[in-house]
Amino acid sequence: MKIAGRTSSRSGLLFPLAALLVCGAPALATAQPKPTEPDKQGGEEPGETPPEPGAPEPPGLPPVEPGGWGVGGKEPEGKYTPKGKTGSLREKEQEEEEARAPEGPEQLTPPGYIYVDSVVGVGSMRVVVQPNGPTELFPTGSFVIATGYRFAKMWGVGVRFGIGSAAVDGPDEPPTDVSRDRDAYKRIATGGLELSFNPYVTLQPNLHLPIGVAFTMPTQGGDMHADIDNLADRGTAIVNQAQTEVRGWEDRALFLPKRFGFTPSVGVRYDKAPLEIEGSTKVELAAKVAGNDPEEGAAAGQRPPVEANFVVNWVLSGSFYYHLFDGYLAPGARVWVAAGGMPESSDSQRFGGAQFVLEPGVKTSVPFTEDKSVGLNAGLAWVLPFSGSRGGAQAVSGENHAFAWGFRIRTGLFFEAPRSRSRSSPARRPIRGAVKSSPAAPASTTEDDTCAIALAGWAVLLGVGCRRAGLSVGIDVQ
Repeated sequence: MKIAGRTSSRSGLLFPLAALLVCGAPALATAQPKPTEPDKQGGEEPGETPPEPGAPEPPGLPPVEPGGWGVGGKEPEGKYTPKGKTGSLREKEQEEEEARAPEGPEQLTPPGYIYVDSVVGVGSMRVVVQPNGPTELFPTGSFVIATGYRFAKMWGVGVRFGIGSAAVDGPDEPPTDVSRDRDAYKRIATGGLELSFNPYVTLQPNLHLPIGVAFTMPTQGGDMHADIDNLADRGTAIVNQAQTEVRGWEDRALFLPKRFGFTPSVGVRYDKAPLEIEGSTKVELAAKVAGNDPEEGAAAGQRPPVEANFVVNWVLSGSFYYHLFDGYLAPGARVWVAAGGMPESSDSQRFGGAQFVLEPGVKTSVPFTEDKSVGLNAGLAWVLPFSGSRGGAQAVSGENHAFAWGFRIRTGLFFEAPRSRSRSSPARRPIRGAVKSSPAAPASTTEDDTCAIALAGWAVLLGVGCRRAGLSVGIDVQ
C-alpha cells in the first residue's frame, strides 16, 4: 500500500511538469522580439522597435514652405549634399565663366587717348651744310600731338603730328658787325603727319604683343639744300633736325624734310601691378619725295654734299616702371639705342652711327570717374645721351664736340567712348522682356560703326598723303 501511494504521488507531479513544458515553449517563443523588416514604402529602418499597440502616433511633418529643402531651394550642407552642379546647370555655369573670362590683359587701359609730348632741350649738334663746327641750339621746343583709339579691345589706330620752334646759330661768324649772320635762324618748323595701325595682340593675361605699322606723310617743312634766295627753308630744316636731336634721335621719320616714312614695329609688354616692363624695336624707312638737289644749295666753289634718297634708322628700346599708390605714381626709366645714317654726308663730314640714350622719369595716372574710364596721364623725364653722340669722331672730341639733352613733359587724357547696343546687331542677343524701341527713333551708333568710320577716315588721310607724295615725285623728276 505504501508503494502504491508513492507511485501515485510521482505520477501526479509528472503531469504538471509536462504541461509546463508544452505550454511554456510557445510562450517563450512568443516573448522573443521578432526581427523587423524594412518598410517597402519607406517605413522603419532595420533594428527599429515597432510602436506598441495603442500608443499615440507621432506628430506629422510640418507643412512644406516655398523655397525649402526639396522644393527648389538651396540644399543644406551635409554628408549627402551633392557637390557642384551637374547636367544643364553645369553647362550653363561653364558658359557664364567663359563669358566672364578676360579677353585681354587684366589691367587693360581705356582704349582712347590724346596727349601732347613736349621736349625742351639745349646743346649743340653737327649739320653737314655747316661744316666748320657745331651748331648751337638755344632753347628748342618740340611738340608731338597724338590721338588714337583701340576698337574691339584689339584694333588700334592713331595719328601723330610734330611741330617745333628753335633758335640755332651755326659756326660761321658774320663778316662785319653790322652784317646779318647767315647761318643763324629762328624758325617754326612743322613735322610729318603720321598715321599708325596697331593691333593689340594678347599672349596671355598681362602679357601682350604690341605690333604696328606707321606711315609718315611728307608734310615736314624745310629743305637742307635750299638755294641762296630761300635760306629760310634751310633754317626750317635745321630746326627739324634740332627736334630730332633733343628727342634722342628716336623719331627720325617724323622730322626728316620732304620724306615719306614707313615704320614697322614690334614689342613685348608685361603689365601687372605694380610692374610695367616693355621691350620694343622699330625700323624707320624714309624716302625722299621732294626738295632740291645738293648742287642747288651749294655755294660757289664749294663741293656739294652727297644726299641719300633712302634713310634707315633702327631703334631698340626698353622701359621699366614701378607703380606706387594704386598707380598714382610710377618712377622708372627708358633706355634706347638709335642707329642709322644721316641723309647728307661729305668726304670729311659723315655724321652717323649709334646713339645711346637714357631717360629716367616719373609718370602718373589720375582717373576722373569711379570706373576709371576717363582720366589724366602725365609724366616728367630727362633725355640724356650718354654714349655715341651723333657726328662721328669730330662730334665727340675737341672743339667740334656736339651734345644736346632735353627735358620731357607729357600730358594727356585717357578715355573710353560710351558703348550702345544696336537692335540689328547679330552678335548681341536681345534681352528677354525688354521694351522695343520706337521705329521712329534713330538707330544708335555702335562701336563697330565707329571703328568703320575711323578706319575710313584713316584710309582717306593715307590716300591724300600718298597722292601728295606721288605729285611731289613727279615734280622732282621733271
